Amino acid sequence: MRWLDRSLRLPHPVWIVFAVFICLLCLVAVRLGLRTASMTETDIISHYSAQYLAQEQAEGRAARPIDCYAIAGGEIWVRMEVVCEPDEAGSYRYVVGFWGQLLTATKGPAPQSVPQT
Repeated sequence: MRWLDRSLRLPHPVWIVFAVFICLLCLVAVRLGLRTASMTETDIISHYSAQYLAQEQAEGRAARPIDCYAIAGGEIWVRMEVVCEPDEAGSYRYVVGFWGQLLTATKGPAPQSVPQT
């Protein structure tokens, strides 16, 4: 009868906290996996080109979605780099991670006009 009392005891609270932490970690991993599987490169490019269009319209310049293109990421955590090059302003560069998150966003200087001779 004594062995029955030992087997029905609750585990130590440390093990309960550890089990809850592992369950939460598994849920986050499944969520990120599903997000990665359902997000295409086209979705990412469309999202960041829409941000570019909104920024350019807020600054009063005309912009087109065709100003944007993407190049493959060359670093370990970079999925792609979305580059938007308007005619009159500096280029926008959005460095995107594997889950579609923005890693860095930079705006380059405006292109210098070359005088015609």
